[in-house]
Amino acid sequence: MLVAQIIKPARTLAKDPEPGTYSNDALLGQLDLVCLDIISNIKFPFARISTSTVAGQGAYLLPETPIDDGTGCVWLNGALLTKTDIETLQGQQIGYYDSTGFGTPNANSDGPTANAGMFVPSWTVAPPTTFPMPNYSNLVSFTAPWSPGCNRGKYAIHGGDLIIVPPPNASAQLDTHGNPIPNLVVDMCISDAYVGPYTWNAATAQPRCLTNVGQRIWFPNNFLNLLVAGLVDRMLAADDSANSRTRDWAAEQYRDQTNKMLFWAKSYRSYDRINLQTNRSRYTGSRWRRNTQYGGGYP
Repeated sequence: MLVAQIIKPARTLAKDPEPGTYSNDALLGQLDLVCLDIISNIKFPFARISTSTVAGQGAYLLPETPIDDGTGCVWLNGALLTKTDIETLQGQQIGYYDSTGFGTPNANSDGPTANAGMFVPSWTVAPPTTFPMPNYSNLVSFTAPWSPGCNRGKYAIHGGDLIIVPPPNASAQLDTHGNPIPNLVVDMCISDAYVGPYTWNAATAQPRCLTNVGQRIWFPNNFLNLLVAGLVDRMLAADDSANSRTRDWAAEQYRDQTNKMLFWAKSYRSYDRINLQTNRSRYTGSRWRRNTQYGGGYP
């Protein structure tokens, strides 16, 4: 949908016809905040961002910290990476506190400064490797801490960086114009996803926001009522002439629409549609049901 599809009905409901109390620029700024609020609460939509890797580099600055609730994905050269965190890489949950690493500290690995390369966590000196990794396996076991024998690439989000362990041993390939092809792809819920997909430069931060009413906004059309309600709520909250009943009505509409779309998003996302069903026929009319040796009832 277009930004104008949100601002026009919002002005009507707030009784602020253009040009009114609020300029379009002011409403764009408020709509940015509404979008951030919606994505934070509903965790939708997902966004796909990408960048190009550098040989031996293990950490890449994200444009912002995404909402990584385990439903997102990170690929490197098409290989799906396994989600982890710094605590797991170092074995802190099991009281291991890894210090078995020896080797050359990785450049930009997001490891601690003054890393001497000895008696350090192994992940900070993980030797760069190719992706997809050699001897790649689909079997993923919980391993803590990380060790050189791990045959799956892992990623962690820490301090605004996306950390790849082990780091890639080669830079991204170049296209026919000599430009690096983005080969590190992140598919997650990112707060500025509503502005659209983009390739990010891992060397600099790139804040993005709405700039004009003709701009496309990346929400499904069924989010229109929620976006309008959120903008009206903010417009009336800042309007000194609005009475308390009007403000309360606007806030209630926004809450109702948020709950409605939260329910929709939960049913939309595939992992919420997976239903584990018991094969009841196996446990009825058989010894599992009749023979008390095996107990009665359903598992």
